[in-house]
Amino acid sequence: MRAVLLMRFAFMMNQDLNSKRAQHSSVVGVSTDCLVLTICRNALIFLLLASPAQAGPWPREKGHVFLSVGGVSEIDETTGTISTFTTLYGEYGLTEKLTFGLDLGSDGRRSSKAMAFLRMPLTDAAKTIKLAAEMGLGVENGEKALRPGLSVGRGYTFGNRNGWMTADSRIVLFSSFNDSIFESDLTIGLSATKRLKVIMQAQTGIPANDTSYVRLAPSIVFERKPGRHTEFGVTAGILGVSGLGLKIGSWFEF
Repeated sequence: MRAVLLMRFAFMMNQDLNSKRAQHSSVVGVSTDCLVLTICRNALIFLLLASPAQAGPWPREKGHVFLSVGGVSEIDETTGTISTFTTLYGEYGLTEKLTFGLDLGSDGRRSSKAMAFLRMPLTDAAKTIKLAAEMGLGVENGEKALRPGLSVGRGYTFGNRNGWMTADSRIVLFSSFNDSIFESDLTIGLSATKRLKVIMQAQTGIPANDTSYVRLAPSIVFERKPGRHTEFGVTAGILGVSGLGLKIGSWFEF
């Protein structure tokens, strides 16, 4: 039943994402003050929704659901234009080892996508370093695509605080066979307090027919109450992209 609810929620969110993308498809040069106003407006929406996309090699517990909704408003330093986009990420534990997921919205290059995937661990639960394989199928940039992936991660301690490190890599193979995109997200997180997490993420991509990119996305995640978190962060283009942005999201688990 939870899996059905997850898929219905994702379908409604995907329609909403397409509507919002059409509203923002015509972008004009605006001042930094307009960026702040845009962020404040979107914050009212995202705070009512769910979480940061949190993949990694750890399987979702059987019967449990994780949902994440987030948004970013980014200003291009070269042109002064603003782009606003949203994402939805969800997981459902089909079994103790098999996780079903949905990934909707936008990738590192801000292109629309709708992917369903299955992920399975490749290492024993007792192993320090976790490894998992993933296979996704869906649509990206309006074209059917296959998305195999591999995730590796481990927990660590810093003093008396716990943290985690992950590397999530995947390749998008388009049905036309004339293009592909290799993507990798490197994440390190630390539970600074019982209710506050600090996260640093590097988002990278190597499109076959476009410019490679690197983007940094540091953030903090605050627990409002058990199973309910809110994320605030920034994004900064390092290579291939030149935008600066603010992001906000929230998540819940049940």
